Amino acid sequence: MLVPGGVLALVYRDWIRAPELGERLRPIYSGYAAKTDFTRRDVVEELRRRDLFAQLGTQTTAPEPWRPTLDELIGCHHSQSGFVLEKMDDPEGFDRELAAALDDLVPVVDGRYELDVVATVAWGRPA
Repeated sequence: MLVPGGVLALVYRDWIRAPELGERLRPIYSGYAAKTDFTRRDVVEELRRRDLFAQLGTQTTAPEPWRPTLDELIGCHHSQSGFVLEKMDDPEGFDRELAAALDDLVPVVDGRYELDVVATVAWGRPA
């Protein structure tokens, strides 16, 4: 619900920022995703393209350390629509390949992966 004349803020995060990790994960994602027709879209751009959002500004945070466990990282993936456990054919295989990629490319200290996350906030008025 938005008050008349109010500003809508759209917040999104990026937690797989290392290009080499993204390259390694891409075939894993496409091989296991429950949604095979998924197309990544920029929500702000999509709303603007449809004349549903007049953007007034945007701000991206500096990278912040994020130290998830393997279970937390796997849980983050399974919280996304393409990797819902009940819809996947082989969630255990996905988890194994995801863990192998992370172990190969991301440092682990005290059982936690050394990652960082940024958040971007875009604000504007709905049309």
